Parts: sequence; C-alpha cells; structure tokens
Amino acid sequence: MQVKLLFFASLKDIVGSRQLQLDLPHGATIEDVLTELEASYPRIRDYRPVVLTAINEEYVDQRTPIHEGDELAIFPPVSGGEVDSVPLIISRLGELYQITRDVIDAQNISRQLLRGEDGAVCVFEGVVRNNSKGKRTLHLVYEAYETMALKKLEEIGIFVRQVWDIDSIAMIHRLGHLDIGETSVAVIVTSAHRRAAFDACHYAIDKLKKVVPIWKKEFFEDGYDCRRCQGMRLKRLAWTYKDCPVYYLTLVSHDRKRLFANDLVHTAFKDFGKNAIHHGVTVGQYVLMPDHIHLFAAFSAEAISVSVWVKSLKNTLSKCLRSNNIASPHWQKGFFDHVLRSDEADVQKWEYVRHNPVRAGLVASADIWEFQGEVYALEFSR
Repeated sequence: MQVKLLFFASLKDIVGSRQLQLDLPHGATIEDVLTELEASYPRIRDYRPVVLTAINEEYVDQRTPIHEGDELAIFPPVSGGEVDSVPLIISRLGELYQITRDVIDAQNISRQLLRGEDGAVCVFEGVVRNNSKGKRTLHLVYEAYETMALKKLEEIGIFVRQVWDIDSIAMIHRLGHLDIGETSVAVIVTSAHRRAAFDACHYAIDKLKKVVPIWKKEFFEDGYDCRRCQGMRLKRLAWTYKDCPVYYLTLVSHDRKRLFANDLVHTAFKDFGKNAIHHGVTVGQYVLMPDHIHLFAAFSAEAISVSVWVKSLKNTLSKCLRSNNIASPHWQKGFFDHVLRSDEADVQKWEYVRHNPVRAGLVASADIWEFQGEVYALEFSR
C-alpha cells in the first residue's frame, strides 16, 4: 500500500525532503515505518525516543496501524522553519485562529474582538529576542505542519471557551523569516472580567507551545540550531504511569434531576471524552445514570487540573441540555473524586458502579445498560 510521509524541522533536514511516498505491506505500523527509515537515514535513530507522529492530522502512538492513503507526519517535539502555502484561517463569532506569514497586528485584532460588554482584554505576544543560550541571535525561521497546526489552535480555543467565562479568543502564529523584535505568536482573550481573561490566555499559550506542530530554527552569528523544545511527549493511550494518576469521579445532577441517561447526553459525553486526550486527560470506563455520572480518567503531567477539566465537562453537557430546552441549573456543586492505586482497586470500583443500573431497578443485567462504555483502556504500570 502507498503511504505519504511528511517530515518537519530537523527530520526534514535529515531526510533531505519534506515529503516521501513509501510502499508498505498491509498491517504495517508506524514503528515499522521508523525502522525502515532508519535503514536509509541512520540519524533518525537518535530521534526515536522523542519523535512525535500524526496520521491524518491527529496525534497517534507509534504502534498505530497505517492504512492505504494515510498521511503520516513525523516530527520532533513541538515548538517553534518554512513551507510553501497560503495563510490558513478559521474565523467565526468570538473566535479567530490563523497560521500566517504576514505581520501580526495584535492591537488591531483586539479592537476587532472587543464588544461593549467586555471589561477586560488580555494580549500575549511572543517576540523574537536577540539572544539564546548565550549566543547572539540574528533571526528566526518558523516552520509548521500547517493544516494540523490550525486544527490544534482551534481545538485549544474551543476548549478554552468551554472552561472559562470569556467572550472571544484569537490565536495567531506567524511562519517564515522573523527579525528581532517581530511578533511570532499572539493570543488575545476578551471577557467581562480580568481573571477569566488572564487564566484563559495563560492556559492557551502554554498549551499551544506543547501540542501545536510548529518549530523554529534559530540563526546565530556562528550558524543555526533547529530548536527541539520540551514539547508534548505522547504516551500510549492504553497505559498510565505512576506520575499519571487515575481518578474515579462522580458528578451529580442538581436536585437529583433525571438528566443524563439519554442518547443526546451520551453522545456529547463520548465526544468530549475522545477530545480530552488532546489536553492530557485519558477517559476510561464510565456509566451514565439518570441523575449522576461515574467515570474513570487519567491525568498526565501535562493535563489541566481535575477541577478545571470537570468544570469543562459540566459546561459541555449543560450546553447539550440547553440545546434540548432543559433549563439550568443542571449540576450539584462540586464533584466527588478518589485516586485509584492499583488495577485491583480499579476493577473493584468498576464492578460496583457498572451494576448501579441493576440496583436502581433500571435493567435486569448490567451488560444491557446502554449508557455505559469505555473511551480508552486504562492500565497501571507495574
């Protein structure tokens, strides 16, 4: 089968091309591709422990199988080189995401976003400085996996709007040659109050630096360095580590209203759970009861806090309920959480909660309760 390979930053320099076509046997995985590439380009072996991979613009594990027609991108940890393309932009009410080669005018964008009810605007601009690692910097060149970068900017922005009470957000990153003092990236957030604007802007730029596939090449007086920043190192989705605790969480409806055991909420919950992986949270098994939700989730070192993530989940499901003309309030304040210490504790807890529908008299067997499932498999390190 034919697979298209894309290379970025220092890996592009090693291969000598941004794009290759590769013939692979059916059933081949990304690990097989990397092994084959190492035979022709031995220096790739040095990147094997840290390389990131994406299929069709979604981060994936190296053991992921590849299919006919897939586009496989291979790159070092992200953050901050040069590609031939036109600016990419997503613009709608309250949101602006853009990858561009033009000068970024953050103040003009701020004026476009501001509304009469806004009481705060938080603007972050990342600019090119004249030194790095004790050496004098002449200029930078930024490179990106452009379509995926735009997609990741949008994912971050949507998440930020779910978690914080803001009015609008803009995230723009510039590519190509940048001189000292020029803006490389801007994040602008408007809101009624300053705290939400500060917190949302802070989270957005930190997340951008971790997951958006953009790299920078620094040109010094004595040469250049393709920067391999401390980007996000994706772990196996089916594995959690000692520094990645698994939480058992329970969320309860306001006044025990029967809100959650329906197809509408179930679909919204599953979609949210799948997207959570982009924010360092791996959702495992879950049960939706009429008036409460049980779920298991692992939080990586890069993840947001449990309370912020739960708030985002509640906001998402509340929007779903309101779209079905179910008025607020929907939730009991707070939530219940418990850190699991072992596979045994996980199994015991799951066996208990999965039988809740039976104990509540909703079904005769736990296996036939339709509002339960597993988003990703969670295991404990040994």
